[in-house]
Amino acid sequence: MEVKNTKGLPTDPEARYIVEFVWKSTSFDRMKQALKIFLKDETSLSNYIFYKILGYNTQDQYINATIPKQLSVQGLPELNHFQMNAVKKALTTPLTLIQGPPGTGKTVTSTTLVYHLVK
Repeated sequence: MEVKNTKGLPTDPEARYIVEFVWKSTSFDRMKQALKIFLKDETSLSNYIFYKILGYNTQDQYINATIPKQLSVQGLPELNHFQMNAVKKALTTPLTLIQGPPGTGKTVTSTTLVYHLVK
């Protein structure tokens, strides 16, 4: 059975290829411009978040919030220990980063967090 090359790509294994890397700085330029605007306007965020995002050493701040006894939400998978800690921290601090590799429950954790913030 013969396979037709419908995309115009060479199929000869002896063919020579050239790969060129072309830098497109659009995304980088946009991020850089956003940071410049951010730096010029200290009032755009609280001082704590402003300086924390920029990497300055700042004294940690906490929000006086009541943490629900039951963090897991009906209809969502149960939270593990790490996810519960992330939700508790996000509910009690002005800035929290939730990160992890694929499949570790970031979406469930974030959905749970949004549920509790809305409630």
